[in-house]
Amino acid sequence: MTNIKGISRAVCMHRILLKDDAKPVREPQPKLKVVTKEILKLVHQGIIYQIYDSQWVSPIHMVPKNTSLTTNKHNELVPARVQNDYKM
Repeated sequence: MTNIKGISRAVCMHRILLKDDAKPVREPQPKLKVVTKEILKLVHQGIIYQIYDSQWVSPIHMVPKNTSLTTNKHNELVPARVQNDYKM
């Protein structure tokens, strides 16, 4: 923080306020095939690369991509495409 001049601490720091009775929730792990496909795509594009001696671990969070909606002849909203892909 001391190296960055002119930026307020309020911009760089935040707090997560939890209720007293809040319990941690463990999310189910995504399917390995989906994660592997997405990681290989990012490696081939040069966005990410492997580091062998890192002390840090980043959890992977897979989110289904949104389906676009369109209207049919009865003026009802229907998915334009089936959701079959994820984003990381």
